[in-house]
Amino acid sequence: MKRFAGLSLYQKISSVNISALILLGALLGLLVWNALDTAMSQQFEKRGVELSTRLASLCSEHILFNDPFALHEVANEVKNSSADIRYVLVTDHKGKILAHTFAEGIPQGLLDVNARFDSASTSIEPIDSDEGMLLDIKVPIENGKIGYARVGISEKTIRSLIQQKMESILLITLLVSLAAALLTARLTATITKPIKHLAGIAGEIADGHLESRVEVKSDDEIGQLSQAFNHMAESLTVINQERDALLTALQEKERMRDILFSKLITAQEDERKRISRELHDETGQVLTSLIVSMRLLADDTTNEDTQRTIKAIRDVIASVLDDVRNLAVELRPPVLDELGLAAAMAKYVQTYQQRYGIDTTFSTNLSENDEESLDSQVALALYRIMQECLTNIAKHAEAKHATVHMDDRGSSVTLVIADDGKGIQKEALRRAKEENRIGMYGMQERAELIGGTFSMISAGSGTTITITIPNQGQPRRY
Repeated sequence: MKRFAGLSLYQKISSVNISALILLGALLGLLVWNALDTAMSQQFEKRGVELSTRLASLCSEHILFNDPFALHEVANEVKNSSADIRYVLVTDHKGKILAHTFAEGIPQGLLDVNARFDSASTSIEPIDSDEGMLLDIKVPIENGKIGYARVGISEKTIRSLIQQKMESILLITLLVSLAAALLTARLTATITKPIKHLAGIAGEIADGHLESRVEVKSDDEIGQLSQAFNHMAESLTVINQERDALLTALQEKERMRDILFSKLITAQEDERKRISRELHDETGQVLTSLIVSMRLLADDTTNEDTQRTIKAIRDVIASVLDDVRNLAVELRPPVLDELGLAAAMAKYVQTYQQRYGIDTTFSTNLSENDEESLDSQVALALYRIMQECLTNIAKHAEAKHATVHMDDRGSSVTLVIADDGKGIQKEALRRAKEENRIGMYGMQERAELIGGTFSMISAGSGTTITITIPNQGQPRRY
């Protein structure tokens, strides 16, 4: 079946038709053989009965007059009248041999065949002899009252004739089947050729040659199929043009979105710098002046309760000053510009561990020379992604341990952040997207904006985020 499925349409149709013709020829030959065999066998039997009846009529008078010589002459005359007759026997009503045509005596066992002598009707029995099948036909003489006439007639001649007729019929059947097969093959080729051509045009269209069309040469089903195919190709061309237009528009929107997102990140970083600078320079200086003033005020007063109150207020202001300085550092860590990415990450991890109590380790193979060749946009993106990941771990993961590893691979930098928390379920991601909590998607956008890749693996426990960013000295521009 698999081999048949692998054949071409022409081969399939030809195989089926030729097989059907062969089967039809075989069945027709079998039916003709059976019909011919039956008809000629009946005619053969009828002829044998006629000969036996003639023999019986000729022998009747000679038996009554007890003339054995005349009986023998009649028997020999009947035997010689046809080449199919192998022997003739004449018996009385008790089965006694009155005449026969056997020169060397009656063969053994022959008298045991068709040996019933109390019947007034004709009886026929087959005999399997050395010469082939014989029919032993026994006809009663005067209804069996005076004897019986038996004739042994051979089927060899009739079988030879049947065989000759069948050979002629089979030859004619073969010639007709061959002619039908040739016509079928021709018709099949006529049908499959345009279909094959149609398949070739379909292949050209599949390869992108949408201008290809099928030449319509007829108004039959193949012609209608060709017309429908051309209409489909035209519709496909229109759809493809519309798709290209939509794709171009989508690409333009994607490009504009990336530009806007890039400008948004740039504006965000500029705003972080400005706020960090203002917090450090202005707010920090104001708070520092306030602390100094509170210290002088405490020194000038002699009331101990007032001194304690002033010192408590000074401590609160000092704590606020520390928070402001830490906030300024988080907004734009000076160490990122002064010492580089690795030092800034290590410092942040140290502060993070102290603040949240999560055992966090940082490792990298990034050398000082590597940092000098690292693009500033890449460094900033990696730092912000690390910040967002660690913040998410502290807020949602319920983790006890976290690791941050940055690997320099020459043409790219890979950042891997992993924790042993409760993991992130798909339902939580879906809910976060619906609630516009885009921290995870923001990290992915930031990585992809500079040509990087973002992947996350979250099993039953723990989450691993991997960011790979190419380091080509220049960020992707639009």
